Order: sequence, then structure tokens, then C-alpha cells
Amino acid sequence: MKVLISMAPEEGEGYASHVWRKQVTLPKGWLSSPCERLKLFVVKSYNQAHPEQPDIDAEAWKLCCETGEMSEVVGDEDLISEVLLASDELVLRLGAAPARSSGTLRGRATAAASDQACRAAVLVPLDIAVLEALRKSVEEDDAASFRSAVDAAGLQTPQEVPISERELKDDAGLVVGMEWLGLGGCFAWDTDAGKGELPANKCSLAEYAEKKRAMNILRVIELADRCAIRLGSPGEDRNVSDIEASAGNFAGMAYEMRRQMAAQDSARDGA
Repeated sequence: MKVLISMAPEEGEGYASHVWRKQVTLPKGWLSSPCERLKLFVVKSYNQAHPEQPDIDAEAWKLCCETGEMSEVVGDEDLISEVLLASDELVLRLGAAPARSSGTLRGRATAAASDQACRAAVLVPLDIAVLEALRKSVEEDDAASFRSAVDAAGLQTPQEVPISERELKDDAGLVVGMEWLGLGGCFAWDTDAGKGELPANKCSLAEYAEKKRAMNILRVIELADRCAIRLGSPGEDRNVSDIEASAGNFAGMAYEMRRQMAAQDSARDGA
């Protein structure tokens, strides 16, 4: 995703003489991060670009989405993917940011994401037990069991949509219909009583991890994207070398996760 950033200086603040614009290409892993992360990056970039000026304080500034006729403040706690679109124009303006964006931004991003998902979703049929293991690992935010579940499912990317199906039977054991399950639960059914859909329950691994705020899982997904590492390997026909390579990849990802978390803790302690 690429966004265009500019700064709207306030008269009397000492920045009025500066015109600053920057195009930012966001890594895929950033899309599951809070918008505050983007704001901190923008403020840091501005300060580095203007060493002769006093640094601006990120807490005193906010990002505004000003694309076309839209002018909406971006909430610090919203995930980037929840409120921003590719090629949005963002302006850094003086004033504290709210925790959440307006319904306008969230609704626009939701509609765009749904349209994109309809075009690009790759459905992966799984046994119910495997689907349940995936769901449980995300809900518990357990990176180790997540990797095992992903390997068992044979998933390759966090954009794939795992699904399963099962027969519905009455008390006599007679089949009365079918239901189709996703990570979020039942998303469609066809029974003697009627048919129905709950499309929101049919979601990708990345979407479900974002929905559950599973930060450990999101870090694994981010590192896999950044390092071009497949999330998992097919569960069949794997020899010892394949398994060792898979374990080595995860060990490296886990180490990188710990290193980044330690660096973040150090930065906070030193602030």
C-alpha cells in the first residue's frame, strides 16, 4: 500500500515556512498495526528532514485522511487496514488524535476490503478438526500451536481462507442439511428449514488474527511477509529435511520476534 503524506504547518508554531511531502510504501505487515505506528513514523521522518527545527511531538499531532473531498481524522488505535486505502492522501495536522476514526473511514475500508476479498480469496477446504485447531491457536494467541496448525492445514499464505463442511442430522440420525464453517464460525447453511449466510465468518487467517487482536500471531504473519517465508508446508510427503527446514524457519522467526519486542521495551524504558 502506498500513501502520500504531507504536513499542514500552523502559523506561529515555527513551521510555516516548510512545505513537506513524502510518499510512503507500507509493508504488508504494517496493515495489521495501529495507525499510531504510521503517525510515529511520519513524525520521525519529518523531524529527520528538518534538523534545524525543534522536533515536533507525535502526541500533539494527528493524521487526517484528505482524499478527494474527504477530510477525516485518523484514530490512533484503529488498524491501518481498517481505515486507510491504497493511494490515500494523509495530512499531519496539529491537534491530538482520537482513539478511533469516524464511521465514514471504517465503512469505506470495510466495503473496499469486502470487494477485494470477493475477487482474491483462495478457499482451502479442511477437516473440521484442523479448522478448529487453527481457530483455537489464534484465539489463544499461541504462536507455537499456530505454526503446527498451519502445517497440518498446508496453508501457504495468511490470505488463504480455510473452510470446512459438515452434515446436519436430526435425532434419528437422518441428514437434514449441510453447513459450511470458517474461522469465525458457520458462514452458510442449507437445511430443510431454509438457507442462509453469514459472510463475515468466512475470513482469512490474517483477517481473523486482526479481529481477535492476536498480536503474537500477527507478528508471525508480518515476519513471514517481510522475509518471504511460507506460513506452512504441505502436511504430506514431507521428509526429514523439509521438517527441519520448517522448524528452522519458525525458530528464526521466533528469535526475530523476541529481538524486536526487546528493542521496543528498551526504547520505551529509555523514553
